[in-house]
Amino acid sequence: MPSGLYGDDLRIKQILTNLLTNAVKYTPQGSVEMEISYRKVSEKKLILIASVKDTGMGIKEEDIEKLFEKFQRLDEKKNRNIEGTGLGMNITMSLLELMNGEMKVDSVYQKGSTFTVTIPQDITDETPVGSFEEIRNRRRPTAEVGKKSFEAPDAKVLVVDDNAMNLAVFQALLKRTKIKIVTADSGRACLDLVMKEKYHIIFMDHMMPEMDGIETLHAMKMLADCPNEDTPVIVLTANAITGAKEMYLKEGFVDFLTKPIEGELLEKTVAAYLPPDLIRTGEAMSEETKGETPREEKGEEPLTRQEETYLQQGISIRQGLNYAGGNRDVYLDLIEMFLKGKEQQEQRIRELLEKGEIAEYGVLTHGLKGNARMLGADRLADIAFEHEKAGKAGQIEYAREHWDELAQEWERCRQSFDVFYHEYRQDEPEKYAAVSGDETIEISQEELDRVIKLLDEFQTPQATEQMKAWLEQPLNPEMHRKIRDAVLAIEEEFDEEKAIEILKS
Repeated sequence: MPSGLYGDDLRIKQILTNLLTNAVKYTPQGSVEMEISYRKVSEKKLILIASVKDTGMGIKEEDIEKLFEKFQRLDEKKNRNIEGTGLGMNITMSLLELMNGEMKVDSVYQKGSTFTVTIPQDITDETPVGSFEEIRNRRRPTAEVGKKSFEAPDAKVLVVDDNAMNLAVFQALLKRTKIKIVTADSGRACLDLVMKEKYHIIFMDHMMPEMDGIETLHAMKMLADCPNEDTPVIVLTANAITGAKEMYLKEGFVDFLTKPIEGELLEKTVAAYLPPDLIRTGEAMSEETKGETPREEKGEEPLTRQEETYLQQGISIRQGLNYAGGNRDVYLDLIEMFLKGKEQQEQRIRELLEKGEIAEYGVLTHGLKGNARMLGADRLADIAFEHEKAGKAGQIEYAREHWDELAQEWERCRQSFDVFYHEYRQDEPEKYAAVSGDETIEISQEELDRVIKLLDEFQTPQATEQMKAWLEQPLNPEMHRKIRDAVLAIEEEFDEEKAIEILKS
């Protein structure tokens, strides 16, 4: 099949999704199969043929014509347990009409159906698509390091993402490499940092409010005397559709990673783009890292009773742990961030909806989708994805009509995660507990001002190191609480401004 076609890829994807969704709904047992082919009609034109075949309930012969009229659910009595409004087929027919396409239905009642759509397309590249497996392997960077452990303590990486959970996961996945990781929560913060020092790699989120990743990269290329003029910039994106990599390369990125990020693939990517002289392997590594076992593919183990309970609630604990690099403490930290940020995040999204700022609404529901997916809350992620799409398409009516569904699922997830979190964290000692001593030490205004200045200039590691040193000494209880809160604001929320306000108080 030709690898380059000219048409509306998003609408074709929507049609296929609708056909597959219906097939799954009406096939309680058996199989669903999709086949894509084409029929060439001239040198530069073809008919794209997509068929979805199922072994489900089938359609009575006299009902098939009704599919092409204004939608009505067929065989209502038999299918009363099927969820959804059933508008998918109506939308599919409308889209096909707009693209000069057609649909054919072959069905045997109670044995199955085959829906076949045909859509005219222009050919832009005759090169055959080839093996999808080969394409995927070509997109993955190959590095000699591979599955071996490595460390690069002299390397410095900048990660730009407005989502605190994404930043936390990124740091956790690269922890064993000992790479110095600096974070920025916006495009503007990134532009400040890249002018101050050199980084070996920059990872940039695409979907950010105000200034997105592409705009930030373009602005960075325009900076005069920037020490990061030649630094490789890799985009972080949930946009994994065909052609995405080519689009990002055209914009100036050197590569892309799809989110949620896989730990092993992240390490391979870092190893591929770091200068070789910064990477230590084997005998050159520290004893601590040598002892660590590399991440390996594991066979699928049976679900525990606890995992099955949460899976029934739309939460895959196993998937969440996998995205956290298999580290339960990291996973619990992410859940804690989700719980703490829920109220403020929900209020902000609701305000945008009330004000009618639908584009920004789409950006924030995109973030919610990513957070939910990362924790294994796929049901919430799927609902948030529909709102994200509504935001991108400017469909404020859809967002308002379905807001209660999103809010209720979000709250249900909060309650489930709250139970899970306290089940594992209740016996853990308090983080940065107070140190007792005969006399408390004093921290001068000058010392506080110096740490505030470091935070203000994004010299966050130095500021955090100093505050942790204070916490290891006996402090006045109120002083201890505030210093601790400032450190946690940075470690758990990546919020320098909040830490500064606490220290000023």
